[in-house]
Amino acid sequence: MNKSLLLSVLNNIVLKRLILSFRFNRLPREYNRTEYERNKKKWDTYSWDEMINIPYVLIGNGYLDLFQKHHKIRLIPREHLNRMLVNAIRSSIPNTIEILKYIIDEIDTDRTILAGCHSRSGYNLLCYAAWFGKLEVFKYLEEIYKRQGIDMHYHQAIIKSPLSNSIEMLEYVSKQLGTYSSTTETYASAAKVGRIDMIEWLDANRSEDFTLGNHMFESAVRENQLHVLEYLKRENRDTSVYEMTNLMDVAAEFGHIEVLKWLDFNNIGSCSKRAMDLACKNGFDNIVIWLHNNRTEGCSTDAFDLACKNGFNNIVIWLHNNRTEGCTYRSMDYAAEGGFLEIVQFLNENRNEGCSKFAMDNASLNGHFEVLNT
Repeated sequence: MNKSLLLSVLNNIVLKRLILSFRFNRLPREYNRTEYERNKKKWDTYSWDEMINIPYVLIGNGYLDLFQKHHKIRLIPREHLNRMLVNAIRSSIPNTIEILKYIIDEIDTDRTILAGCHSRSGYNLLCYAAWFGKLEVFKYLEEIYKRQGIDMHYHQAIIKSPLSNSIEMLEYVSKQLGTYSSTTETYASAAKVGRIDMIEWLDANRSEDFTLGNHMFESAVRENQLHVLEYLKRENRDTSVYEMTNLMDVAAEFGHIEVLKWLDFNNIGSCSKRAMDLACKNGFDNIVIWLHNNRTEGCSTDAFDLACKNGFNNIVIWLHNNRTEGCTYRSMDYAAEGGFLEIVQFLNENRNEGCSKFAMDNASLNGHFEVLNT
C-alpha cells in the first residue's frame, strides 16, 4: 500500500475504527478445520490494540517488524518464548524461518526452550514442524539442533507427520528416523486424516511399526473417516482390537451418524450406555433418536443431567417424553448454573428431583438472576 493511500485510509474515521476493532486470531489463516469447528468457542481473538502488545500474537500473525519494535522497548517474558516459536511454526505465514531466526539469534532462547522442555505438550519444535507440514522449517531446525547438540526426537515427529497431510513430510521424517521402530501411532495418525495412501506407504516402508493396538479404527471413527473404516475392514486390519473397543460410543460422542450406522450394520466395535449419554451431552439429537430406535443399551441419568448442563432443551424434553432413566438433582443445578431458564422452568413443571442448595448460589454467582424468580 502506498503512503498516500495509507494516509487516506487512516484519515477516514469509519475505516480507522473498523481496522482498530478488527479481531485477530491467535492462530491465523490455516488450521485443521475439524479441530477449529470443535474448539472455536475456546479460541482467542484480539483487537489491534491488544495484539500489538502481546508478542506471541504478533508472531502468530507474522508481524515481525512490529514485534522487533516491541522487543526494543519491552522485555520478552521467558515463558512466552516457546509459545512464540510454536505460533510461528503453526501459522501459515510466509516468513516463518525469518521469525524463528530472529527469536533464536536475537533473544535469549536457550537450548531447553528449543528442545521443548518448557512446552506443556512435551513436543519439541521439530515435532510441530512435522505436524504442520513445514518441511523447510523442519530442515532449518535440524541445523539448529545439530549445532546446539539437541536431541531430534524423530520418533515424536514421525507420529505427527501424517497430520500435515503431506506424504513428502512423512517420507522425509521416516528417512531421518531410519529403521528404528519405537511407535505404532503413525498408522493411527494416517487414519485420523483419512490418508489410505499413507497407510499403504507405511506398510511398504515401515511395516515394523505396525502392531495390533495401533488405534487406526478408533482414530478413523473419531474423525469421521468412513472410507478408511471400509478400507480397514476390507483389508482385515486391527481385527483383534476393535472387537473390544466401544467404537459406537466414540462415533456417538462426536456426532458421526453415518459411521455409527456403519459400525452397527457391520457389527464392528461395541456400544454402551455412554453412547447415548455422550450424544445427549453434545446435543446430537439425531444420534440420540437413532440409538433409541436401533440399540438396546439405553442410557444413564447422565444423559438427562448433561443435556441440562449444556442447555439442550430439545433433548431434555425428548428424554422426558421417551426414556425412563430419569435424572438427578444435578439437572436443575446445572441448568440454574448455566442460566438455561427454559430448562429450569421445564424441570420445575415436569420433574420432582429438585435441586441442591448450590443451584441458586451458582446461578447468582454467574449473574443469572432471572433463574432466581422461577
